[in-house]
Amino acid sequence: MSIELALTLCKRSFYFLESAKSNYRRGYYDVACVEAEIAVQLLVKALYNLMGYEHPRSHRIRELLSSLAMQIDDTEISKAIRQYIRDRRKELIILEDSRRMGQYDLLMIDHDRVSIAIETANEVYEMLKNIWIRIYGGWCID
Repeated sequence: MSIELALTLCKRSFYFLESAKSNYRRGYYDVACVEAEIAVQLLVKALYNLMGYEHPRSHRIRELLSSLAMQIDDTEISKAIRQYIRDRRKELIILEDSRRMGQYDLLMIDHDRVSIAIETANEVYEMLKNIWIRIYGGWCID
């Protein structure tokens, strides 16, 4: 795995999250949910590459985070990730399901669901960003 790939995925993740927030403000809830979920996926996968591992071939946020917790050598960080998954299980499921709903379902995503999805994506993103900085010593965005 390369640092270049990790940096590229990290930057894409940032752009997807920024776009999700913008689309949320514009009322494009379906698109915002899809982008928020993609942003989190990409940042988890970027961290895998940063640590020198190949990321799992999964799109489920909880599974990706759980696998990441097992790969990280720092016990404190690993415990924090697992605790977050336990504490925010419902919200993580909403984020995961919102991507599928935003892409494929007939029903439009409502304000409550998108609010939870965006808030959860922000929380996960900040947690992963802090882990990235702790491991790498800097952030992928200047």
